[in-house]
Amino acid sequence: MIIHKFNPKKGFIVLTPEDEDDLWALRRVIEQGDLLTTHATRSIKQQGEFVRPDKGKRIPVRLTLEVEKASIDSSLGRLRVFGRIFEASDESVKKGAHHSFIITPDKQIELQKNAFSNLHLNILKASSTSEPSFIIVALDRREAAVARVKGSHLTIITNIESHAAGKAFPEAAATQTYYQKILEALRSSVRECEKIYIVGPGATKNALANVIKEADKKMGSKVLVLEGIDVAGEDGARMALKSPTLQTLLKDSKLIKASSLVKEILLRISKNDNRVAIGLDDVVKASEVGAVECLLISDKAFEDERNEERLVHVLNKVESSRGQIYLMDSSTEVGLQVSALGGVAALLRYAVSS
Repeated sequence: MIIHKFNPKKGFIVLTPEDEDDLWALRRVIEQGDLLTTHATRSIKQQGEFVRPDKGKRIPVRLTLEVEKASIDSSLGRLRVFGRIFEASDESVKKGAHHSFIITPDKQIELQKNAFSNLHLNILKASSTSEPSFIIVALDRREAAVARVKGSHLTIITNIESHAAGKAFPEAAATQTYYQKILEALRSSVRECEKIYIVGPGATKNALANVIKEADKKMGSKVLVLEGIDVAGEDGARMALKSPTLQTLLKDSKLIKASSLVKEILLRISKNDNRVAIGLDDVVKASEVGAVECLLISDKAFEDERNEERLVHVLNKVESSRGQIYLMDSSTEVGLQVSALGGVAALLRYAVSS
């Protein structure tokens, strides 16, 4: 999360969410009665005898909503805020009318609250500490996937095909075109501090690494070829996250820590160790007494909208008791494992009686 301006004493902040974790942080900070401002478009009906009744013109407008409700759509990666129009930059927009904002990553907003609580400040502080990200390129002679991993999320940036025609396909102009397409995709996607890990079967990954190093020395210095992952495309990008070599290199990353926590949860279950809670009901009980040390929630938990308020309550309780929170999605193996546990699982500081 990028915080542009922040005045806690006046209850005012200007920020830009960067990913789905930031949207969940906002869901916990935005409350009924807050004033939320952003740029949007409104449909203005044209008046006149010869104007079609359904014909309208969309105009850009700066709107401020008095918040009535906020809800997260984890599957689409967006936050919906519903309320009444408090202020508008265009006179044709009626104040007091209901409207909703769709907040997505990279959309700047302004938030005005009566006051920021200590919990709000902790949430914003944690979200403003950017989690390191990195790039995975998984390729063979036929296809390549370029993916970004940040926090506990894997996002496929692009897929590229070589249109190779089998073993007889010549390693000539067409192959170089394939490598150039991957290179251009990296040039337009890689951020300054991101490293690039190249995986896949055979020598193709080494050939791509050489192309990158020869064409762009700065980018080439970020490239590392990993052995042992013999799968290309999107499956290869996901498989790379299970590589012992990559896990060693990224041992301090959120995703690798979450993977270790899932292993510990499964170990405690196998040993009948009661210092674990599985499912929303059990985790709610544990959070109420401050027993949750580490909480993992997958996108499966958000499928039932009726659970959203309980999930927010649990997250706030765990945050207040200084527990660690990991929001996972099914784009990774770890997220799928948490989903298989019912979508909500926690390691406990001590056993909690049922």
